Amino acid sequence: MIKPIGKTSSHPPRLFDQLETDVQNWNSPLLQEYIRVYLGIKASIGAIWAHLRRVGFTSGRAKRSLTSPDPDSQVKRKRGEALEKKVLRAR
Repeated sequence: MIKPIGKTSSHPPRLFDQLETDVQNWNSPLLQEYIRVYLGIKASIGAIWAHLRRVGFTSGRAKRSLTSPDPDSQVKRKRGEALEKKVLRAR
């Protein structure tokens, strides 16, 4: 069993026996349960997120980016975007 000290988020929730979950990624309810069970603190999800923001933690979805091995892909994409704008203005 992993001791609940240090960088908890670097370990998946499923490794913490008392959480009784098979989930691989952390979410707000699991973090709230971890804090309650392992630290003995009852806190709302809003209070937890407020604290995380204060210490500089942010969360969000990863941005998708398309990459191409073609060295001219940036130029081609910009041409396509310009053409799309032109077509939309013509409507």
